[in-house]
Amino acid sequence: MSDHPTQRTGTATRSAVVLEGITQKFQWAKRHLDELIEICPTYLEEHPYETICEFYPEANAVGLILAARDPGPRFGVAVGAIVYQLRSILDQIVWQLADVGGGKPPLVGGSNQFPIYTPGGSRSPITSRTDFDNRVKNGNLKGVPAPQRALIEAVQPYNTPNPSLHPLAILADLSNADKHNVIPVLSARIDTDYGQRQGLIIERDVASIDSVEVIGTSRSKNGAVIIAATITANGPDPQVKVHSEASRYIAFEQGWPLTTTLYWIGGCVEEIFDALLPGVDDPLYEPSLFEFMSVPPKPVYRGGTPLPKPESPA
Repeated sequence: MSDHPTQRTGTATRSAVVLEGITQKFQWAKRHLDELIEICPTYLEEHPYETICEFYPEANAVGLILAARDPGPRFGVAVGAIVYQLRSILDQIVWQLADVGGGKPPLVGGSNQFPIYTPGGSRSPITSRTDFDNRVKNGNLKGVPAPQRALIEAVQPYNTPNPSLHPLAILADLSNADKHNVIPVLSARIDTDYGQRQGLIIERDVASIDSVEVIGTSRSKNGAVIIAATITANGPDPQVKVHSEASRYIAFEQGWPLTTTLYWIGGCVEEIFDALLPGVDDPLYEPSLFEFMSVPPKPVYRGGTPLPKPESPA
């Protein structure tokens, strides 16, 4: 008699049962992310974010200063719920793999989970597969068959040139933050390069804009000067502005665009899940590391409509 009734002849495979539950998690995350996408433009129409123009006559220059309104917790609460589902998808597939591999993980209180490591952290750094195996083989990945463990190691952020911007690293940061507080989401950010590409709009008392310099970044804090311009003034109160409607977007505190980042993370999670799922039925199944690593994460959620691939948050 099989230890797992779903593996008996004539019944659904174990992976099919796992897939059903995970599919609902993907669908839940996609549905709530779609809701975020719908409310973001409406919120931006309320003008929660503006730039204040300050004139510096001694320098014949103006500076554009950030002034943003606190959006409250509504975006952060929604993001936390989405992140929770995406993180738990990875943990649940690891639990299934450990169970199949003989790890016998407990339903409650076990240490089995999908590890996410960057070179830094509070413990000794992990920079190689040997370091990784020594850390997880009797911990987070106890019982997970070697082929699946190798793939999980291959997709770790520390294997990339910019580990902190890897989608799994961002997922881990957001997930850990949500455990202790509502995830900080800024009411809006401004694409500071937009003013340089498109120029500034003269409102009054400016004969010409002679040069534009971007000082701030997408992480600039409220009250910071983000764009400076040298001008030729022809009045007492020179005022310019950026094309604000086209350059605003809602972002995380770190500057990552909100919905683009979440779709990017979701695509990565789905790629990993699809690569690991066959191992639930066959512990000896070896995922193709080359094929997996050569295909960038697709911003598609299971059960949802494919979307154009967004740029990664940089």
